Amino acid sequence: MTITDTMTLPATGGPQRPSEQTVPGRLNPDWLYTPGEAARILGVSAATMERWRSQGLGPVVTRVHPTADPRYRGTDLLDVMSAGREARVGQPPP
Repeated sequence: MTITDTMTLPATGGPQRPSEQTVPGRLNPDWLYTPGEAARILGVSAATMERWRSQGLGPVVTRVHPTADPRYRGTDLLDVMSAGREARVGQPPP
């Protein structure tokens, strides 16, 4: 059984994603998640995500342009979950 087999994602009030991009209840490794979604997936608060980001911890941050809001790739969230600890930004987990 993989992490994505047991992952459940709560419904959000944000825009709906096309059904071909995500399977309900599963983490899509190719999707870019908001900080709030990433926090729910990792089981931490939004404040923790912000603190990790400012300290260079947690999952790798992706921005589509320099002033864009931070996003987190599903693969990076899975890496942090698999490592079972905070990973340094920009460095692959051991």
